[in-house]
Amino acid sequence: MVRELVNRGHRVTYVTTEEFVPAIETLREAVQHVAHDEELFTRVTDMQQNVREAGGAVTAAQAIEACLRDS
Repeated sequence: MVRELVNRGHRVTYVTTEEFVPAIETLREAVQHVAHDEELFTRVTDMQQNVREAGGAVTAAQAIEACLRDS
């Protein structure tokens, strides 16, 4: 698993133990399950645009938190 991540260009700064392999495999399966979902892709793209328009992730998170506090 670590070798695969490194081959994909990820920097691995910790040792992945066998304890985490099931979680990683579950995540991989979930990503593969939605990888070709056009509706989800459109919603994610829209969300990314909204985050950029809000001024970035931190500002967007602050705006969301403010809405949650006010509701």
